Amino acid sequence: MQSQNPLPKNLEVNLDQFVGTFKNAFEPEYCERAIKYFERMDEMGFGYSRVQLENAPSHLKDTVSFNTSRGVANGVAEQQITGVPDIQDYFLDRAWSCFNIYAEKFSSLKTQNPLAMFELKIQKTDVGGGYHVWHWEQEGKANCNRILNVQLFLNTVEEGGSTEFLYMNRLIPAVQGTLLIYPGNYTHLHRGNPPRSGCKYLINSWLEY
Repeated sequence: MQSQNPLPKNLEVNLDQFVGTFKNAFEPEYCERAIKYFERMDEMGFGYSRVQLENAPSHLKDTVSFNTSRGVANGVAEQQITGVPDIQDYFLDRAWSCFNIYAEKFSSLKTQNPLAMFELKIQKTDVGGGYHVWHWEQEGKANCNRILNVQLFLNTVEEGGSTEFLYMNRLIPAVQGTLLIYPGNYTHLHRGNPPRSGCKYLINSWLEY
């Protein structure tokens, strides 16, 4: 499918250790719209805290999230996402374009059909919060179909807030507009470190069977 939103000319791509880093993948204007959308939905009561919903200890999981509908398979919108297409549909279209670049490098992904991004989650982490526990996306039978994690930083965090990969001894800072694509299995055990200078916003999705 031809993307309706061509990739930015200042896009910077790095594919190292199976982690795809796409700097400037999303414009600041889009990121700010997504943050405002999250805050509006959270004020209306649609956000959920992992501490409240999952009874998770705050030293393990301390974030607030809002989930949207499902929608795109093999780059084609099979189910229309209603409400705010300039947030969800735009993300899915642009993220899929980045995945196509990733799949050119790791071409075995092209043989996995159909692949889809079903769920889109916008997440806020307050100062000191975070997904502190080391984890991988395919943990548990319910999540075993998550091939890749797709993660977008919506704002820049000057201190803290990085995504850290344990086995690679690698930190990726939270920089507005940067999209990450990386495997969902145990090789890419990771966590979201606490932001120190201000809250962190991100969008998370998965490429699944």
